[in-house]
Amino acid sequence: MRHDTNLFIFLGHPEWYTFDEEIGYVPTEEAPPEAVKAMEEYNKYGV
Repeated sequence: MRHDTNLFIFLGHPEWYTFDEEIGYVPTEEAPPEAVKAMEEYNKYGV
């Protein structure tokens, strides 16, 4: 398993995201902009 900086930005904050099996990580309104960007980048890898 590789270390992914994007994942570690938000993974410890479950209030910042939900998970959709087709989309991946979906930010909530509580997520700060840097976490939203990290989720978008991480989701590009594919679910």
